[in-house]
Amino acid sequence: IDNGNNDFGTFVIVDSNGNIVKDETVFNSGTTSYTSATTLSNDNVLIAYQDYSNSGYGTFVIVDSNGNIVKDETVFNSGDTRYISTTTLSNDNVLIAYQD
Repeated sequence: IDNGNNDFGTFVIVDSNGNIVKDETVFNSGTTSYTSATTLSNDNVLIAYQDYSNSGYGTFVIVDSNGNIVKDETVFNSGDTRYISTTTLSNDNVLIAYQD
């Protein structure tokens, strides 16, 4: 959570030497909590989070390795969603666990 950015969901990309290669990028322009990310086999990253600005719904986006959003915000739980955890399965599906 970037409190200097109105609690918007934000990420940076850092290389293996710790250098920032993609500056702060907003993936959700609303209050964002309980963020979890997992890498997919194609090097995309799924970011799941509570979208507090949308009734606390569980939501995800997918970004590519360059930081471009390739799958827009998608609600996975239409209710108050907390304590989100993600993991990529061997078949490249993603399991998202959360408190409903």
